[in-house]
Amino acid sequence: MSLTAVSAPPVRVKRSGFSVAAGVLTIIGACVAAISGIVGLIGFYTTISYSYYYHPYESLVMGAFGILGCALGLTGGIFTLMRRRFELCITGMVLIMISGFVTVGAFVLILWNGWGIGLLFGLPSIVLSALSIIFASVSRGDFA
Repeated sequence: MSLTAVSAPPVRVKRSGFSVAAGVLTIIGACVAAISGIVGLIGFYTTISYSYYYHPYESLVMGAFGILGCALGLTGGIFTLMRRRFELCITGMVLIMISGFVTVGAFVLILWNGWGIGLLFGLPSIVLSALSIIFASVSRGDFA
């Protein structure tokens, strides 16, 4: 008889696809936030350079939140795909959502009645991050 230990076959943990969906949606939301951030920074530069209107800081705030939302959103999306650091993932998703709300508010303040263009740029970030938060929360058990 052999004296070597017999090990049990590895157990595969069945994981839901919700964490993958949350990661992909977060990365797409981060790209949308980057677009609104770039538009905000271009608007700030244009305002400072050519003095089109009197309140340039709405564009600067929109650009800053867009770029920050993109950076932490991409990080959160990648960590979501790897199923690591749940709190960081949720933080990135929430920051993308805040970026969307700031974008809507900035366009309303800049264009006086800019709800249409504000929703065009901000609503995708809000919806994508909300879905990401829901999917990540449902798949919380998949995270290490």
